[in-house]
Amino acid sequence: MEVITLAGYTTDEKMHIARDYLVKTTCKDCGIKPEQAVVSDAALLSLIENYCREAGVRNLKKHIEKIYRKIALKLVRQGASTEAPAVSVDVSDTKSLAKTDLEVKRMTLAESTESKTKQRGGVAKTVVIEESNFAHYVGKPLFHAEKIYEQTPVGVVMGLAWTSMGGSPLYIETTFVEEIEGRGCLRITGQLGDVMKESARIAHTVARRIMLEKEPKNRFLANSKLHLHVPEGDTPKDGPSAGCTMITSLLSLAMKKSVRKDLAMTGEVTLTGRILPIGGVMEKTMAAKEFRERVNRNKDNIPEHVMKVINEELKRLVVMTSDESSILCNYLDWLTSLPWGIYSDENCDVMSAEKILDEDHYGLSSVKERVLELIAAKSLGATSQGKPICIVGPSGVGKTSIARSIARALNRNFYQLHVAGICMAAHIKGSSRIVSAIPGKMVQCLKSMGTFNPVVLIDEIDKLGRNTPGETLDALLELLDPELNADFLDHYLNVTIDLSKVLFICTANSLDLFWSSLANKMEVITVSGYLFDEKMRIARDHLEKTALRNCGIRPKQVDVSDAALRSLIEQYCREVGVKNLQRLIEKIYRKISLKRVREDESDTTLVETVRKVSIDNSNLANYVGKPVFVATKLNEKIDVDKIYEQTPVGVAVGLSTKRIVYIETNFLEEDRGKGGVYVMTGQLGNVVKESAMLAHTFARKFLLKKQPKNRFLANFKIHLHGLTGVIGNDGQTGASSIEGPSAGCTMITSFLSLAMNKPVKKDLAMTGAISQNGRILPIGGVMEKTLAARRSQIKTIIFSAGNWMNFDELPQNVKEGLDVHFVDEYEQIFELAFNYD
Repeated sequence: MEVITLAGYTTDEKMHIARDYLVKTTCKDCGIKPEQAVVSDAALLSLIENYCREAGVRNLKKHIEKIYRKIALKLVRQGASTEAPAVSVDVSDTKSLAKTDLEVKRMTLAESTESKTKQRGGVAKTVVIEESNFAHYVGKPLFHAEKIYEQTPVGVVMGLAWTSMGGSPLYIETTFVEEIEGRGCLRITGQLGDVMKESARIAHTVARRIMLEKEPKNRFLANSKLHLHVPEGDTPKDGPSAGCTMITSLLSLAMKKSVRKDLAMTGEVTLTGRILPIGGVMEKTMAAKEFRERVNRNKDNIPEHVMKVINEELKRLVVMTSDESSILCNYLDWLTSLPWGIYSDENCDVMSAEKILDEDHYGLSSVKERVLELIAAKSLGATSQGKPICIVGPSGVGKTSIARSIARALNRNFYQLHVAGICMAAHIKGSSRIVSAIPGKMVQCLKSMGTFNPVVLIDEIDKLGRNTPGETLDALLELLDPELNADFLDHYLNVTIDLSKVLFICTANSLDLFWSSLANKMEVITVSGYLFDEKMRIARDHLEKTALRNCGIRPKQVDVSDAALRSLIEQYCREVGVKNLQRLIEKIYRKISLKRVREDESDTTLVETVRKVSIDNSNLANYVGKPVFVATKLNEKIDVDKIYEQTPVGVAVGLSTKRIVYIETNFLEEDRGKGGVYVMTGQLGNVVKESAMLAHTFARKFLLKKQPKNRFLANFKIHLHGLTGVIGNDGQTGASSIEGPSAGCTMITSFLSLAMNKPVKKDLAMTGAISQNGRILPIGGVMEKTLAARRSQIKTIIFSAGNWMNFDELPQNVKEGLDVHFVDEYEQIFELAFNYD
């Protein structure tokens, strides 16, 4: 890049800027007419020299605004207004302002005022601000004219300092106290900082060595007790840049020789007498000052152990090298930027929170109830957040969006933390303080949110999986455990942070493969998918309104019929959530927007006259493409999820949370005594493959019990294939994978059907994990699997007896018309699947 360096303004340039820009802008901002206030050149000059010595004009602007605000307040209090007669305000603080000049201005303005007053019938008022009351408007002068000595005294040297208000001389004065043979020392006064005191001691040592080299017989510094003093002033009393000035002052006193009166110096000195450049000193000093100011603004809220660390690090900052100080500055910036002791004012109104949650989401009553319980407890004075909430459910049911609504209902800030793919604890707890190191995600969250009680969503926590390193899980446990997070330790900050006021909400699709130790620390709330009627209502009340707003379309410009919406749900979006439904609705409205623009009908002035765009079954495919779950054969529509008219041999129907699952088996070749499952296809997960091996073992044993002479499973190699439907969610054939143990009983049934050469009863579906002894174990997703069966017109369903309570809690319209059997042993499934003659 091209670097352009800008210098500061001179006094003349500041005068020009003040007159031509700052005064005019301030008059306008304060509602004062130019004739109502006059600031003399002498007053402006005094303002610049005695108040605003910085290189820029920001401070000058602040003071001018302050003057005019006070003038405006005085005018209002005196009953004046912008329509009132003009008021002359002459601001001056110097006697050099000629009295005659002032009187002329008064008379001129008074005559103008009198003429205007007569026209309005008002009485003229004049407010004059002179030297006597100038300080009332801008306070006492910050700087006074520094005059150098006519003849510099012995032991006095002028140095140079830098302040936020500009450069300023810094005098170093050294005097003789008493003679102490061989024990020369230095007494230091002037409210100096630690760094400047160290610089004085270094200067004394270096000066003694220089005197021995220049005047070996001069033992003044070695035998004298001296007093080094820095007079009171407006310059900072810390930093190493006065080192060479102090040496010169000591040498001046030792040699009894004055320093040139027009000489000033600055520079850091080492013990070897080398003068170091002062670059970076200003930055460190200003950084320390900024950190200190930041701390002082919030010192009552910063914990004692944190304040102790800050004070220690600030002392270290000013004595460190530039390379080291950059790391420390970054650390202090994080530590002082955290919103210590700052909390959002929570909404404790249960009715208001319930209204917000219902506005944003339909359903999810269990999650809403838990949040309302939290708010109710808060309103009664509770301080604990309770266990973190973990919302478990299929994709698209609103887990992430309900977390945002919870934050809005509680009137808290919201932060989303993704942990999928995280393999290092440093992402959560930060890394040790080295170059380029940063704090963990939780500290970053607190800084960006500005409060210590945000709602933090940890999204897809189940994606960590069982292969996650133990230290990462330990970090999550420390973060989520209410017993531990009050003293959460970030490795970068190395101070404990109280996270007990943070409300953690986690989301997961399933906890089957998740660490139980982590799940035990959370309150798990399971949410099911949506029914058809619920999807219709969500689409009308939420998805359509959002799509209209995002696409810039008014409701009167488009009409999507109920039939079209029904087809969209049944033929395109059969998943239990509404994410895909939302995507297609947005696609429809985007195409409508494009169509209207192309027809030049997007002008809002034509809204009442343009033709409304109607979407129904006849033109729905023009907007979203051909149906995903309906194929066309010889002009006949076929539902791809519909079951066989007659189930083939070796095929059994299982259930997944998305749709029915066909487990198909066929033999490869005969190999006496070496029968087994040799090939498994269909994108099967590891758990499914284990279930297949277990199912084959049990099926061999069960077949020998039912048909002792049937050695099929013992002698034939078998190919097992899992099919989740002809077309998946993404429109690709066989694209959906299968995972989980719930297909165990279905696999046994498929093996037995192939071995006995007997088809399974049609319109029968089953789901349940198995043990090696044939026990049917409960599974999850009862609601979703029941809906999948209904969509495929299956009337008979087999569940584990352990799922009876889950099924009983389903809505009546979901259970209606189904023949459901709850079994404990596979023997019961066998009777239902094969004894149908």
